[in-house]
Amino acid sequence: MNATACRRLFGALTLFTAAGAFGATPPSQPSSHAAVVARVEASARAQGLDLAAFTAMLDDTVATLIDDAPGLGADQPVWVVPSDVYHEMFARDSFWTLAGAGSPRVLDQFVGMFARNATSPAWNPPLGGLIPTFLRKRVETPDDGRQDDESAMFWLIGAMMTGRTLATEPYVGQVYGWLRAHAPDGGYQTASHGWIDAWRPVAGKTVSANNQGLYAVALRALRQMGVAVAADDLRRADEAYRSLVQGGYLRAYRGSAVVDVSSLIGEALSLYLWDEPILSDADVRGTIARFAATHYRDGAFLGFKNLAHADGSYLAPAEFWDAAERDPGNYQNGGTWLLYDALALYAGARHDAGDAFAAQLVERLKGEIKTENTSKEHMCTGGTCGGCTVDRCVCPGGVCSAGAYAFGRAGYGWNAFIKRLVTAVR
Repeated sequence: MNATACRRLFGALTLFTAAGAFGATPPSQPSSHAAVVARVEASARAQGLDLAAFTAMLDDTVATLIDDAPGLGADQPVWVVPSDVYHEMFARDSFWTLAGAGSPRVLDQFVGMFARNATSPAWNPPLGGLIPTFLRKRVETPDDGRQDDESAMFWLIGAMMTGRTLATEPYVGQVYGWLRAHAPDGGYQTASHGWIDAWRPVAGKTVSANNQGLYAVALRALRQMGVAVAADDLRRADEAYRSLVQGGYLRAYRGSAVVDVSSLIGEALSLYLWDEPILSDADVRGTIARFAATHYRDGAFLGFKNLAHADGSYLAPAEFWDAAERDPGNYQNGGTWLLYDALALYAGARHDAGDAFAAQLVERLKGEIKTENTSKEHMCTGGTCGGCTVDRCVCPGGVCSAGAYAFGRAGYGWNAFIKRLVTAVR
């Protein structure tokens, strides 16, 4: 199937023709996806990365995580886990994994499963537009499945990509109402920082950049699905995302100076799905310029700290849950996560006609497989790496510091979405 047919199949049709139609400062015209892919391919050849082998590794990883015949009945026809150390099926991880794998059938099954669960009368009170964070096998309403996070937004984007509409999936109307209630002024307010679920830097709700960008994308998905999204909602969502740019870069959340690599999720998805920028060239380039780059001991690029202060230093462990692996340089406190690095660098490449971002994206892919040809959840960037030792972690050169990761952190499926960013298949 050619790229055009794939894109039509996934429903990624252009919604808006005027760049920045909903923002006060029109973003620049981005480079095309095809141009970025060409630059990535050229850089991979120059750097000696076998891009086809890398994406095949991602596909092989996904294949081990999808159970097409779990024997769980009609309501759970397929089961997808983030890695083999998990048992639950998560909305967030399933979206990235299945959208990346390019299997419309399984992506559609995921959307249907979570929709059926969300509308089950067993939920008391009803979820009312929320999508469960995860499903458990043969458990209709898991006690901790009702979480105020970004799962509904990922579910919506997945539903759009499978061609579902308000007419065929009426629950999307309730999801719109649930999301809209979080954004009275256009800023999406919640205590959750999305995938960075162990981070609690402030008490109460705030507007975080990664959630805000996703909200802007979710509204576009809803509109494509036939929901009468108010023009003001779209405009204010975009403006709230742009307003988080202060001092030349996106802040992790309102009033913060922290840098979050995943702050560019929304921009990357909007460009990938509709070729529509929300942010300006300067916003995106300035944000990436603030990322804290880390390296292996031999100087090779490892990746960006997922969170860091503006000066590149790690955050205080006290900002994270006690139960989390929160020592500086590890997990969500400054670990490097390939998916978010790749999304950010893809956004950078779309906002730049040169080769620098594409070349750094290839460097990051090489860094992922430098020690072992596997797809990791995250790798450590420094410190003690959660007390890693060589008997339970992969440690480059036998040193458990930058580039180390626990055995259980390899074999993750969500990096499969990177295949969509670096190849012509859309």
